[in-house]
Amino acid sequence: MEEKVICEVCGSLMEYFIEGHSQGWKCKKCDNEFVTTYIEPIDLDVTEYEISILKAEKAKENFKIISKITGENYLKVKQILESGGLIYKGQARKIKEITETLDKANIGYKISPQFIYK
Repeated sequence: MEEKVICEVCGSLMEYFIEGHSQGWKCKKCDNEFVTTYIEPIDLDVTEYEISILKAEKAKENFKIISKITGENYLKVKQILESGGLIYKGQARKIKEITETLDKANIGYKISPQFIYK
């Protein structure tokens, strides 16, 4: 159920908003507002996630992508592409960035533990 907030100045119904790192209520009639900090849940998540790729095609572009993510050399990346394996451990925001890159390249992956920020 959505909360209804009435403007203290003019008595009109206020609207909830989130803009960047701010959230609050605004009155469209008189421009009265109150604001507080908003931090996305993904940035508050302290879980360490692991992302592993599944076996992938050894295309030149895939080598570049996996090498950039892992920082590994050609031979290690070749091994990862041939058999799959762990490519990154870290916080949710970075995991999300990596999954977006892998999705664009059509590289299959799995994340552990369960990742809810797709």
